[in-house]
Amino acid sequence: MSMEKSYIIKLSVNSDCRGKLVSLENKKTPPFDIKRVFYIYGVPNYNIERGNHTNIHTKHLLVALKGSCIVECTFENEIKKYVLDSPNIALYIDNEVSKKMYNFTEDSILLCLCSELYDEKEYKT
Repeated sequence: MSMEKSYIIKLSVNSDCRGKLVSLENKKTPPFDIKRVFYIYGVPNYNIERGNHTNIHTKHLLVALKGSCIVECTFENEIKKYVLDSPNIALYIDNEVSKKMYNFTEDSILLCLCSELYDEKEYKT
């Protein structure tokens, strides 16, 4: 898989006696203009799959704020699996990459930053 299509980004953590802080800056981390933000939580069990589609135009940055999940990316018949299990790790997913998320832990919260507004016409299954 082309490194430009999906890859892990190690997020910078600022830490002191008061706790930890991770900052995501528009067009920097992620490398696109953020137009939509959503999060997935309360997935009832690890057998549930989310995603299972390709976005024609939208690029994503995914961060497991709590808990963990597996993200499977497919591009040109090559499959790459990523474990998201830390709030200082992000997964960049380019457009035209098929994605599915699964094996959510009960406490998982998956943050999704998107380059485009929601448009059901741009989804391919």
